[in-house]
Amino acid sequence: MRDLVDVAESRPNLFPLLADARNPREYAGVVEAGLDCIVQDVATRGQAEVANRNGQFLSDGGLLLAAIKARSEDVVAEPADVFDEVRETLSTTYEILETERLEPYHDDHLGIVARKR
Repeated sequence: MRDLVDVAESRPNLFPLLADARNPREYAGVVEAGLDCIVQDVATRGQAEVANRNGQFLSDGGLLLAAIKARSEDVVAEPADVFDEVRETLSTTYEILETERLEPYHDDHLGIVARKR
């Protein structure tokens, strides 16, 4: 977090936020609507639901960049099945533009670029 704060100091359009991403109501008062992009990297069950709930802060056409961790969703499920479910859940709020498995850098991770509908 310290690195993120240091980087954000010199970039007025970058807003570091340390909060529970599952509860956007807790930080809605400090986050302006109309963001261009949300970068999501959370390790919890329901990563797609977190992205959908936080989509309220994006402008129309705003982008989501997400790293989805299959083992955080379900330790025993096949990652491909987990990723299919995540894509389906995200598609209610976003148009998925691109996905890419992140191996060999991160096992059982999927990178997603999506645009808010």
